[in-house]
Amino acid sequence: MGNDNKLGTKIKGQVSRFCQDITEGMNKPRKEFFKETMYGMMASEDVKLSEVARSLGEPIKLIKTEGRLSRQMSSVDCTGWINEVLIEKAGWQIGKETVIAVDLTSIAKRYGKKMEALGYAWDGMEKQAVKGYEICEAIAAEVKGQRVIPLYSELYSTAMEGYESENKQILKAVDGVMEVVGQEKGIYVIDRGGDRKALLEGLLARGAMFVIRAMGNRHINVEEEKQSILEAARGLRCRYWREVTVETKEGLREKKVLHIGVREITLRFWSKPINLVVIKGWNKDKPMMLLTNLEIADREDFAQKVLEIYLTRWKCEEGFRFIKQSYRLEDVRVRSLNGLRNTVMFVHMIFYFISVVLGQRLKMSILLMKLCQKALRFFEIPSFKQYAIADGIYRVLFGRRFGNREPSEPVFEDQGYLPLTFAL
Repeated sequence: MGNDNKLGTKIKGQVSRFCQDITEGMNKPRKEFFKETMYGMMASEDVKLSEVARSLGEPIKLIKTEGRLSRQMSSVDCTGWINEVLIEKAGWQIGKETVIAVDLTSIAKRYGKKMEALGYAWDGMEKQAVKGYEICEAIAAEVKGQRVIPLYSELYSTAMEGYESENKQILKAVDGVMEVVGQEKGIYVIDRGGDRKALLEGLLARGAMFVIRAMGNRHINVEEEKQSILEAARGLRCRYWREVTVETKEGLREKKVLHIGVREITLRFWSKPINLVVIKGWNKDKPMMLLTNLEIADREDFAQKVLEIYLTRWKCEEGFRFIKQSYRLEDVRVRSLNGLRNTVMFVHMIFYFISVVLGQRLKMSILLMKLCQKALRFFEIPSFKQYAIADGIYRVLFGRRFGNREPSEPVFEDQGYLPLTFAL
């Protein structure tokens, strides 16, 4: 219990310092709101304000605490402010070959009726559009190493004022990162669907380096002949090979021998040539096709490098999953658009705090190790250790008050009395 108290005190101190740094320039009530909400979400592993209020343990009625948090959450949209601050804090860690995965995820609200700007979002599990909101995320990672760096997060809706298109939201995230780190740093990686004309034109016009997985139906020019990307990929002789170990849907590990080839192509709307990297052996039905504007030095090394860059994106994809699962993001109950956007921003801050802040110094690394031990996992800590860290923080902070105030003892005053007389 004594060790838990020390760990809890250290975490509180780190949260307070982090929020003080993030909220510089805000007024005092807003700063306190940030500290309390971030602490409450971590202590309850939940984004519902009722659970956050319960974790704070204030000596007042629970509904009063929840009402105060709800008013603050919906008052001002802080998404742009926090994204800019976190990118600036993490910008120095982005190198020329750092992978920056940009992806979309969604919050489904199938039965929502009163939520502001409730639009439609794509549900990857059901393979259809459902009522809800989209989230655009950008997460950075190195090809070698397990560390991930959350950079950008924004909830938006197809029904919100000012919404133009999904492509514009993705390019907005790219612009937000590029404004801080510059054009020459980072390789932007987008999964299937990223080969749309609007996105490719936008990335090429910005001078961004990219690796994008192609769907196969786009038409290109190969040696001045018009072909679909899929036709060009199937007709390419893949001279290089590599053996990889992948995890199947059943959780089993399986070895695959991949054959890799490179071909120069020209997009029909862009005059300069780019490269098509083809990987055969990954899927049975069709090859994996990656479009990139990275420069070739040695063709074999280049092909292997592009494959590694794309596979690094899957490391970032686990971060997208962590954002939704660890703090029950799809269970969010606020109804205003500002409140929804700020809730996503708070989970993004927590992800940054766990991934970056707790690993900056040796003392924090020791704290990290203790938190992983508190997670009470039966097996070894997984490669994406943020799940274990979040569980460890929850176990340490659960039932612990945020502030130093203790509930006051009830005061019982002597009850007044009236003199009674009996007439005989």
